[in-house]
Amino acid sequence: MKSIPKGLLHSRQQLIHEYQELQKIDRSIYSREKKSSNHRAENRYRDVIPYESTRVKMQYPTKYTVDGYINASFVSPDGSDVHRYIASQGPLENTVGAFWQCVLEEIFLHDKIVVNVIMLTELKEGNHEKCFDYIKNIERDVPQAMHDVFNVDFDQVKFSGLQTLNEGGIELREFVVTTTGGQEKIARHVWVRRWPDFGVPSRLSDNNEYVIKYLSDADSKAGVSRNEVSSVVHCSAGVGRSGTYIAMDWYYNEVFQKQDKEMESRDDVVFSCVANLRKSRVMMVQRFEQYEYLYHALRDFYGSDEGL
Repeated sequence: MKSIPKGLLHSRQQLIHEYQELQKIDRSIYSREKKSSNHRAENRYRDVIPYESTRVKMQYPTKYTVDGYINASFVSPDGSDVHRYIASQGPLENTVGAFWQCVLEEIFLHDKIVVNVIMLTELKEGNHEKCFDYIKNIERDVPQAMHDVFNVDFDQVKFSGLQTLNEGGIELREFVVTTTGGQEKIARHVWVRRWPDFGVPSRLSDNNEYVIKYLSDADSKAGVSRNEVSSVVHCSAGVGRSGTYIAMDWYYNEVFQKQDKEMESRDDVVFSCVANLRKSRVMMVQRFEQYEYLYHALRDFYGSDEGL
């Protein structure tokens, strides 16, 4: 057992105050940041538009995107320029190709060995679509996008079978991409189930900690460093659940695992992380319940020597 840092032991009243301050910061940033207004058909929600300063801009002109646009943002939990996370909306039927192009540009154009695609939403909740079912044709769409964007052969991507983890709460699909230079890179699609929109997972069905540790261990065993890993994270809007997961993943890998005592000792470590995320994309860690859950989840890292 490891002692829980004081910065994670804030009272509920403190958390309420912090969240209210984050809301003020969010409104201030949103009011002054430039946003694109020409892509209504590519945006799932009218009030979640990426900032021009941080949005992902496609590097290759293709049939999949309008002016290289996708509703996705580079986000940084620690405020640095290190490129590790992209937060994206869940693909619409007409943006599936653009989404895979975004993932493939991470593989081909950036110095990454592993790209994790983290899906945190169900396809539908009630009668409302939360994400188009882009998974069912993954073995067709990924090679097609590779061919269309980078003009590489269809056989340069190899898929492994579906794995279910943690009693069916996680679906893992993995494929290996061979770049034009002959380098093999790993892409994983990880579907984290049972996390309702605007809410938090129940304690009995929380798969987030399992996924974060599983992927971290897999990368370590493969000899892949943190700087060689990129994560494209989406829920439905790409803000609430996505922001919460990214904050958890960052803390586990950059603070807990590295035993960063200076960062652990900071009273505002969680507040600053979420504030940094909101500087990059509106409403990250959207609801108070998600902010409160984040504190509880981070405390759980200290519950055993393994962290999870």
